[in-house]
Amino acid sequence: MQEFEKEAGSGVLDHLEQVAGRVALRVLAGKTEAAKSAGEEALPLLEARLRQPPDDTFAMTELSWVYLALGRNANPLRLSRQAADSLSVERDAFAGRSFK
Repeated sequence: MQEFEKEAGSGVLDHLEQVAGRVALRVLAGKTEAAKSAGEEALPLLEARLRQPPDDTFAMTELSWVYLALGRNANPLRLSRQAADSLSVERDAFAGRSFK
């Protein structure tokens, strides 16, 4: 996990992907305080990104991890369902399979 955190990306999108990845990894590792800290950093970035194209499945998925890290337990399920509905197998045969 340390190597992942050390990698420097360029631009806002790279930063967002790194922060969102840290949240997910820390949640999975059981590091709740670290996940919450990273989640607080990622929350406004992901919410802003989701306002742009509202069917951005990356933002929905990563925001689900952030909500989970912050203890907002109803929101991750709602967003996951929204992501699955917006990216059906009929719409995208490759990526849609991972959401069903």
